[in-house]
Amino acid sequence: MLTIRGGVMGWAGKLGLVLAGLVGLSDLAIADVKTQSAFYLAAGLGGRNVSNEDANSYFDGTPYGFSKTSFTSAFAPVFDLALGYQSDSLFGLELGATGGPNRGFDVTYNNSANTPVLNAKDTWTVAGVYVMPTLRLFRPTGVLEKPAFQTVGLRIGRTYLDGTLEASNKVNGQSGKYKQAGSTTAFGVAYRFQQMFTSQFDLGIEIAYDRIVFDEITTKDGSGVYANIKSPDTNADNSKAVVDVSGLSLRLIFSGWFSTPARP
Repeated sequence: MLTIRGGVMGWAGKLGLVLAGLVGLSDLAIADVKTQSAFYLAAGLGGRNVSNEDANSYFDGTPYGFSKTSFTSAFAPVFDLALGYQSDSLFGLELGATGGPNRGFDVTYNNSANTPVLNAKDTWTVAGVYVMPTLRLFRPTGVLEKPAFQTVGLRIGRTYLDGTLEASNKVNGQSGKYKQAGSTTAFGVAYRFQQMFTSQFDLGIEIAYDRIVFDEITTKDGSGVYANIKSPDTNADNSKAVVDVSGLSLRLIFSGWFSTPARP
């Protein structure tokens, strides 16, 4: 009984230290800068490094006697729009919508005589929504003699995939297409550095990592040779198709505040 009580008190003590530390940081954030609660709109534009290994598995031609595809990693565009709230201390909350990374593939399979036999095209469009609790630390002046701040956020959301595959046989002229769809829970962590350049506008940069994996891709609206397409979708070797758009991203962030969040 004493051991259990001691353990509880130990954890309570550690939690107390953590909370005290956060309060201390909050006091530090306010000590040198006059802060007040404020809402903001933010827009981000940049790119995410995507491995494309999912596409290599999906379009692999070796099961049909063709060569293996070799898509390399790519920096695919991403963007987001968000509405956020910053309290008069460290804590804030952001609600946003994202777009990308969108990718398109056009693969031609050649026979041993290097003659085109089959062509396949696919587009994968990605969009989602998220919520992100934030911790934001202001400092009195940045490079423009106006407040600058750093933000750390943990985001969770729902992301959706929409795709269309089209294929045509160059030998017999047969063709077909079908729709693809998927949804998954997305997780991410983000760090931002932002500099106020007026009392209500800031410009900054965001570095983030997001994990977004569509473990199942459903198919529908098949036509032509895909009139009886089965769902879920599969890779060329008949394993279950997985689309992975996880990766490290870099964005330029622009924010407009409804009122001044901080003054030096």
